[in-house]
Amino acid sequence: MLWFSSLLWFFAQFAAASAWRTPYSLARNYVSDLGATACGHFPVGSTMEVCSPLHTVMNTSFVLWGAVWFVGGLLFAAAPGMTRAVRTAYVLIGLGGVGTAIVGFVPENVDFTIHSAAALLQTCAATAGLAILAVRALRHGHRTAGWLTMLVAVASVVGIVATGAAEGTGAFLSVDLGIWERISLWPLPIWLAAAGVVHLSRIASGQQPEAAPRTAAPLTRSLRVQH
Repeated sequence: MLWFSSLLWFFAQFAAASAWRTPYSLARNYVSDLGATACGHFPVGSTMEVCSPLHTVMNTSFVLWGAVWFVGGLLFAAAPGMTRAVRTAYVLIGLGGVGTAIVGFVPENVDFTIHSAAALLQTCAATAGLAILAVRALRHGHRTAGWLTMLVAVASVVGIVATGAAEGTGAFLSVDLGIWERISLWPLPIWLAAAGVVHLSRIASGQQPEAAPRTAAPLTRSLRVQH
């Protein structure tokens, strides 16, 4: 249920972007620009003007989403019947939430180094956890769930690397940096929400709530941890 709330993060982005005094571009602006607490050109020396009146809304959404993401990961990891590999995977995914919360506490214009390190923690930790779940799913014959989970992990890595490559010119392989960043970021909350849907559906079908986290990659009911 906690992870299902990840979709609310998209509404926070829409609200913050809608309040911009200058046009906000999904292609050219970073998601973090929505949380900048001061108006001006950012990064310093660039021609990109950043001014987000609802930065408090955006940063609060980062913190709240990160918190529920972290707690959800720990709850899945603490569920009975987990193998060590799956517990590790969910702990790593949960650590991604810690990075997300820090992103909200330390906006890009306050301390860019800490902000960037937190964003990197979010991507690297969550991606590692997803990769573990994907490999286990594929090994146990759950190809659809395994490949979908692996696709999210690969998108996160490719997107963040391409975003870094695009920082100097604003684009990489003729694709704007904002698009690359969203390729990295947006699939993950959708994956987390899907995990929440599976958990809720198992409860609705009369199964014990404690059994829900037994999914090695919670994108399908049939994918269960095998010992």
